[in-house]
Amino acid sequence: MFSGVTSLVNRGHKIKGTVVLMRKNVLDINSLTSAQGLIGQGLGFVGSTIDNLTAFLGRSVSLHLISATKPDGNGKGKVGKSTFLEGIISSLPTLGAGQSAFTIHFEWDDGEMGIPGAFYIKNFMQTEFFLLTLTLEDIPNHANLKIHFVCNSWIYNAKNYKTDRIFFSNKTYLPSDTPAPLVKYREDELKNLRGDGKGERKEYDRIYDYDVYNDLGNPDSNEKYARPVLGRIYFTFPR
Repeated sequence: MFSGVTSLVNRGHKIKGTVVLMRKNVLDINSLTSAQGLIGQGLGFVGSTIDNLTAFLGRSVSLHLISATKPDGNGKGKVGKSTFLEGIISSLPTLGAGQSAFTIHFEWDDGEMGIPGAFYIKNFMQTEFFLLTLTLEDIPNHANLKIHFVCNSWIYNAKNYKTDRIFFSNKTYLPSDTPAPLVKYREDELKNLRGDGKGERKEYDRIYDYDVYNDLGNPDSNEKYARPVLGRIYFTFPR
């Protein structure tokens, strides 16, 4: 009896989430040019797909929710406990080709933590994956509230990042209307995107960097084909 009551209490402090992502190497159905090719894959392909998805389970990918309404002692939104992907959702009507869905549950005390508005994510696998969305529901004391995060970003191994990857809910604010507990997180994220102008850009970088336009000549062919930089024209290119 006591354990049952405890279970109900704990369930009231859980937020249910659905994570949708794509693996780096998903099967491109268009590459199978015949029905025979599909049949040849057979159940073996289905089994290998499930095996590949189980790599995301255990302690491979962790998430922390961040409060949009309850600040910590420094004025930043409180960060919840770490939690991991739990199970594969085999059927979800909204899934597109190559997409996979996972369940996740976050421990969350509404009175202490408020309403989440952002989250951290860490990938402990060596292979990157493409994170599409996170949807939160069953939020304590907010039964009809769903919070949606549109991410659309590659998530590389956590060791590649100097700061944790962060995403904000799919709700736009004017700068003056941004919830106070999220302001510092947004400022830090913009600072990370700007970079410091040093070092070589890597595949996993997300920095919007700048370079001069100097592609007017062909100095690699012969020095006489070299041309000076055209004025001071700069182009941005996201990485």
